[in-house]
Amino acid sequence: ALPKRTKLFANYLNIDYLAMAWKPHKWSYSKIMTKYNLNNHEIATIGDQIFTDIRGANNSNIMGILVDPISDVDSIFTKKNRRKEKKFFNNNNIKRGEYYE
Repeated sequence: ALPKRTKLFANYLNIDYLAMAWKPHKWSYSKIMTKYNLNNHEIATIGDQIFTDIRGANNSNIMGILVDPISDVDSIFTKKNRRKEKKFFNNNNIKRGEYYE
C-alpha cells in the first residue's frame, strides 16, 4: 500500500506500521520481529493478497490471515497479482469471502 494510505489506517487504529514492505521478501518480516523483539510464532500477517502478504508470511513461518480487499481499486502491480490469484483460487476451488481453518 502507498505510505500515505498505510499511515492513515495505522493512525486510525493507533498502531505502528511498515509501508512499502516489499512483500514477500523475508527482510520485511525480520525487520518487524527485530524492532519489537518478537519471534515468528508471536506475530501474524493480515493481508488481502495471497502471493505477497500470505506468501511472505509463509516464507517467514508467520501465521498469515487472508482477508477480502477493502477497495476495488488496485495499482498496476496489484492488478497483475490479482489475475494470478484469481487463477489460483479457481484451480483450487477457493472462494473469497468464505472462511477456512
